[in-house]
Amino acid sequence: MRKTKIIGVSVPPEVNEEFEAALKEKNQTKSEFFRDMFRSYKLSQENPESLSMDEALKAYWNARSSSTEKIILITLGIIVRDGKVLIGARTGKDRWIDNLTWVFPGGEIRSLDFAEETKREVKEETGLDVDVHTLVSSRIHPDSGLKPVHIVAFYFYCTPTDSKAKPVPTGELSEFKWVRPQDIFTYFTGSTSDEVTRFLMTMKS
Repeated sequence: MRKTKIIGVSVPPEVNEEFEAALKEKNQTKSEFFRDMFRSYKLSQENPESLSMDEALKAYWNARSSSTEKIILITLGIIVRDGKVLIGARTGKDRWIDNLTWVFPGGEIRSLDFAEETKREVKEETGLDVDVHTLVSSRIHPDSGLKPVHIVAFYFYCTPTDSKAKPVPTGELSEFKWVRPQDIFTYFTGSTSDEVTRFLMTMKS
């Protein structure tokens, strides 16, 4: 008696090509691939506090290996409290990304201890102590234009350790707002990664 179930999925041709290439590279059957994918999804749901470093390190390595330009690592905290997200207004123009106005708190890091570096940078910019949860996105920032640098940005979901603490402006950020996720894009003038957009849009405000 058959103990497995047959399922079907529909994908665009270009996605199917990538899928077939991935199967060939990993030497897996489609069934093995989908089982692994489901296990990974289930693990991520069972362990939401764990940091997923694969994509972060991949983005860093891609930037480092594909260019002789200067590499700058930055970490940004998507700090959530009561369904709202903390954003800060810059006091002046960013050296590398011209069109930044409102931003997620964070800054440049110098080690790959992402959680501790994120806590430190958020504390310096806002005065808040935070718990760092999952990695939301990592990317080579597209808005640095023709500047001789690659900005590798890591976005981490964070929550304040004290839900009543108020952020305090520092030299680089002059004002803070707690805003609904869907309202963030009325403030941001720079690009936002697809993963960050999806994360914000699935939040309950």
